[in-house]
This record gives sequence, structure tokens and C-alpha cells, in this order.
Amino acid sequence: MFRALRVALTFLTTLPLPPVKVWKDDDARRSVRAYPVAGLLLGALLAAAWWGLGGFPDPLRGALLLGVWLLLTGALHFDGFCDVADAAFSSRTPGERQHIAQDPHLGAFALAAGGTLLLVKAAALADAQPALLLLVPTLSRTLVVLPLAFGRTHGSSRLGRSTQLRPGEAPLPLMLGAALCVGTAFFTNHLGTLLWLALAALGTTLLLAWWLARRLDGLGGDAHGAVIETSEAVMLSLAAAL
Repeated sequence: MFRALRVALTFLTTLPLPPVKVWKDDDARRSVRAYPVAGLLLGALLAAAWWGLGGFPDPLRGALLLGVWLLLTGALHFDGFCDVADAAFSSRTPGERQHIAQDPHLGAFALAAGGTLLLVKAAALADAQPALLLLVPTLSRTLVVLPLAFGRTHGSSRLGRSTQLRPGEAPLPLMLGAALCVGTAFFTNHLGTLLWLALAALGTTLLLAWWLARRLDGLGGDAHGAVIETSEAVMLSLAAAL
């Protein structure tokens, strides 16, 4: 599990970790087991940043906190979200949309969707509390295990193929993520909040993964990043509304 966590943190974050000298063929797939732990560690850093930014007005703190979030993740999932937005909203064929998703250039849909996502997350983070910052990254990186294990992966996506799980491998990270989330919610007295967040994130993950698989003729690494980003935005928005 330690190697899996190290690989997961190397891939999902920009933390200054010692590089993995020798990569194994199944490192990316095995690292998915540690995604929930990586999410919780990311949440802990965000909670620390929330405290450190306490002297700023709430709207500004929300914007700065989003900047920290993007910095810690290297904007990895945000980049995937923008690429997928360009492809999924295109009127082309599924095969052509997959080609658009792999194009590094940003189009109008990417700019519009990416800008909207940033505005929504920054506004929602203005009212965020440390418990929410712990739960949201953990939940999103736990539930992405479902499309990784049961979704249809597009053959041209190298990253999608390397992280694709066998269905029998899904229970371990799902149970680990559930335990981390319940423990966090219990100690922060937010069990009720966790229930609503989990339902919202589960629905978003399943529906978006299903829709993207239809639009793109299968899921790739960018699509999984888009699922993470969207589920986070939905959870943050729901928490702000409640």
C-alpha cells in the first residue's frame, strides 16, 4: 500500500516526493487503491490553507483557496475537464470527439465550461469549512473508482488503460474511502453532511461517466478527471446551498 500511495501522490499531486526510480507495469493500476488516502491528504492540506487564509474576506479566501487547490493538483483534473468539455459538447461523431479530447488546444466549450467551473468552485469555497475540505477530495477520488472499474475504457487512451481496474479490485478502495469519510465525518460531527455529499457525488459520478462514455465512445484519463472535477463542484455547491 505504501508504494501505491507514493505513486498515487506522484500522479495526483505536485507534492515534492522522491521520484519513483523504477516503474512497474501495474503501478498506475495498483495506485488506484490509494486514491482515497491521497484525497484525504489533499483535503488536509486544503484545510490547513483555509486556516492560513483566515485573515482574508470570505470571497477572496475562496478564490485563493481554489488557487491552492489547483496548485496542489497541478490542475491535472481541471485540464481533463476542459479537454472533455470541448469534445463532449461537439456535434462530431464519437470517434472525432475522442480525437478532440486528445487535442491540447482549448476551444470555446473548454473556455466556457472551465471558466464556469472555476467561478462555481471559488464562490462555493467562500463558505467552506475544514470538514468539507477534508470530505470533498476524499469522496471524489473514492467514487472515481466506479468508472475506473466498471466503465468502458476507450482503446486509444493510454492513461485510461493503465489505470483501469478489474471489477474485483474495486471493493478495497471503495471500502477504504468509505471508512476514511465516515471517520472524518464522525470526528468533525458532520455525518449528516456526509450523507448528502455522498449521494450527490455518487449520482454525479455515475451519470456523468455514463454520458461521457456515450459521447466519447469510451472513457479515458481526461474523462476521469472531468468526473472528479464535476463531482467536487456539485458537492461544494450543495454544501453552500445547505
